[in-house]
Amino acid sequence: MRAVIMRPPALLLVTFYLLLLAIYSDTFFSMVSIWENSQTYAHGFLIIPITCWLIWERREYLAQLSLKPEYLAVLPLAGAVLLWLLAFLVDALVIQQFALVAMLICGTWLILGRSVSLAIAFPLGFLFFMVPVGDDLVPPMMEFTADFTVAAVKLSGIPVYREGLYFSLPTGNWSVVQACSGIRYLIASLTLGCLYAYLTYQTIWKRSLFIIASIIVPVLANGLRAYMIVMIGHFSGMELATGVDHLIYGWVFFGIVMLILFSIGSIWREPAPSMDTPLDGQLTEGRPKQLIAGLVVACATLMLAPTLLSLRADPVVSTVALSLPQRADQWQAVSGNPLQWRPAPRDVDRQALQYFSNGDKLVGLGLQQFYQQEQGRELVRTGDFWFDKSLASSRFAGKGWEEISITDDIRVNARKIRVRVGGDSGNAMLTIYSWYRIGENYTANAYVAKLLEVWSFLSFAEPQAVQYYLVTNQTSPPGGERAVIESFLSDALPEINAALFEPGAQ
Repeated sequence: MRAVIMRPPALLLVTFYLLLLAIYSDTFFSMVSIWENSQTYAHGFLIIPITCWLIWERREYLAQLSLKPEYLAVLPLAGAVLLWLLAFLVDALVIQQFALVAMLICGTWLILGRSVSLAIAFPLGFLFFMVPVGDDLVPPMMEFTADFTVAAVKLSGIPVYREGLYFSLPTGNWSVVQACSGIRYLIASLTLGCLYAYLTYQTIWKRSLFIIASIIVPVLANGLRAYMIVMIGHFSGMELATGVDHLIYGWVFFGIVMLILFSIGSIWREPAPSMDTPLDGQLTEGRPKQLIAGLVVACATLMLAPTLLSLRADPVVSTVALSLPQRADQWQAVSGNPLQWRPAPRDVDRQALQYFSNGDKLVGLGLQQFYQQEQGRELVRTGDFWFDKSLASSRFAGKGWEEISITDDIRVNARKIRVRVGGDSGNAMLTIYSWYRIGENYTANAYVAKLLEVWSFLSFAEPQAVQYYLVTNQTSPPGGERAVIESFLSDALPEINAALFEPGAQ
């Protein structure tokens, strides 16, 4: 029995990986940068070493398997390359990163063949945990944590007042921030849970059940952790669990929960299967020419994206400054910044901010227009960019979706954010609506917006994209903020779009 996999295949794989890294280095190092700067994704540094160890553990078994290029794998490899290309065109970084890992896996499958790839399917799939994904889960997990904590506090018989992610007890005030969302616990638990399930169980249903448990348990445990922290702070007169000990307690609690989960999971441990018999019953035979041919096909497929990118024409960027109308029917432009609001600063091609009044009604309009997007200056992005906090102290007071009539024929389910300006003692409540326009299509859904951007590239349409922000301080009657926004749009939208898409801007 051979102790190690043949050296020529290993050298061919290294060649493929080096070319992959050379062509798509920006995507790979974007992952590394996130690992370095985010504690949530710092585990990414461990994924490749763990994968190598998992494969090394099966080296004697792998040495028995036949090696033959699987040319059918060129289809998913090409699909991953094209997926990366589309994601690059609309600057969907996380999709580029997923596509990069998929290229690595499909290239390995193509060069080494089906038998070896099946034998190391989990280690290869484990590489997807390198991708720093999960930020979109932070807002709903923060909401769940707030809901769970407030409900548990009420069940404890303690009065609590809640506004958005802030809530107050008789002894003090609390808020659910990003670090309290539990996303770190969830990602760490899922990564460890998948690895533990692979090493501990052999049957699919046991592995699946444990992985499901590794998703549910940290979410519930994080809610319990937040509740216990609030209770400790409450009964200690806000002396304990309100500073650094808050975070230390959280990670100690998480460690205990994971230890309990793994201890229970070990009860149904299954012995590892024998590795004496290879999957196809054939010993490895050297086929250098076939393997080299597989490498050539894999490398040629990687070149598809840069070749197509070289044919792309640069968009024409307008040199006309974006100037909004000073009057639209009953609405008159207002100087200054009466609501102390504007969108957070970002790198855009053209932007504008203008306030309008109609009697006692006041609306702020912010526009951000893109002709070409790249990393760091994209239309759709994650994070809190609704309010430039350098203007005034503010706090988040609620969010949701609300259908807005853009025109008589067009309605959009707009994103709605409520912000209280002036800190805890402030009484100015702002309602901000936002949505995108790509081509002739309006949407507030980030995923739909990305798909529309892809379609604009595929159809060779002008790659112009705009984000609209509209803000008002109207609070009464209930629903009055939407009525004010719709009234403004009915009167002003044609002139606004004329400024955005005037012939001189093409």
